[in-house]
Amino acid sequence: MVRDPSVAEHEWLSRDVAARVRAGDLPAAETDARLKLYGVVDGALVEPIYATREGDEVPAYDRRAVDDTLPVRVTAAEFQ
Repeated sequence: MVRDPSVAEHEWLSRDVAARVRAGDLPAAETDARLKLYGVVDGALVEPIYATREGDEVPAYDRRAVDDTLPVRVTAAEFQ
């Protein structure tokens, strides 16, 4: 995973998204629809879920109670 504040201040990018944005193959503005959301418990990433963003809000992580969530933008191919 890669953090690129010029694309998203509070979201990370999968390596594939980051590489495609950097190469100019994927506009940064078109990377925000598909997310892999990780729960964060005691500083560790747990049980990711895949979610589609509707509007500007990051969907809720609903697998279990967590301290925080880490949204990671993924490509269509990575979205399972």
